[in-house]
Amino acid sequence: MRARTIAPPTAFASLSKLLGEDPGRTMGVLLAFRQAISDELQLLDLALKSGDRRLAHEAAHRAAMACHLVGEKRAGRRLAVIENAGTQAIDPVLTQQIVRARAALVELIDRTSMLVESGKSQATEPGDTLPGEGHGK
Repeated sequence: MRARTIAPPTAFASLSKLLGEDPGRTMGVLLAFRQAISDELQLLDLALKSGDRRLAHEAAHRAAMACHLVGEKRAGRRLAVIENAGTQAIDPVLTQQIVRARAALVELIDRTSMLVESGKSQATEPGDTLPGEGHGK
């Protein structure tokens, strides 16, 4: 019996279109996206704690690009503000922008996690897999 791949819920519509409406590919990209955004969120936190504007700029750039790729324009715009702020010391205005972008990223991670967990909970039959799971992994 061939394993079937569980479809993610209908969200991230532009990503799904970009991937040819392939639920398995969409779920795989969402898993990678969630991890990448989580990593950049940690770097933004570190940048705030250390006052490292260059680190904030670089993390915001990578996170903004990831957000734009999956069609998350709101978070992408908030991150672009940080990215375009330059690389001097972090001031109170930039701190507020980072806090706002951070909130958007946390919401995005939570939403992505719900989609991923929903896909996993649908994998109830023996042999069902999510992209990146099973098959020798």
